[in-house]
Parts: sequence; C-alpha cells; structure tokens
Amino acid sequence: MSMLTQLVLALLPRFPTQEALDAQYLNESVDVLDLERRQRELDTRHHTQPSSPRIYDHGYAS
Repeated sequence: MSMLTQLVLALLPRFPTQEALDAQYLNESVDVLDLERRQRELDTRHHTQPSSPRIYDHGYAS
C-alpha cells in the first residue's frame, strides 16, 4: 500500500458499526428484564425502518 493511501486511511475517522453500537447498548442493560426490553426495542427499530440508515443515538459520545 502506498504511503499516501496509508496517510489518508489514518486520517479518516473510524465510525463504529451498527452491530457494535447495538451490542454495546445491550451490554449496558442492568438485568434480564432490561435486556429483553432493549432487544425488543432494537427488533422494532430494525423491522420498522429497513430502508433507512440504522444509526441510533444510544447516548454515546461521537
């Protein structure tokens, strides 16, 4: 890989994938009921908006 390509890739911001954001959101659940509620919430979002971008604000800093 050329030096210029490496430099450009190093300068580009790294954005977490939606799967990583969802996993982090689920990992923050405090108990089984909270986990199940969060899973239903994510399932509802994924099924009701299939053609829109799947980036949600889970309270993470950008």
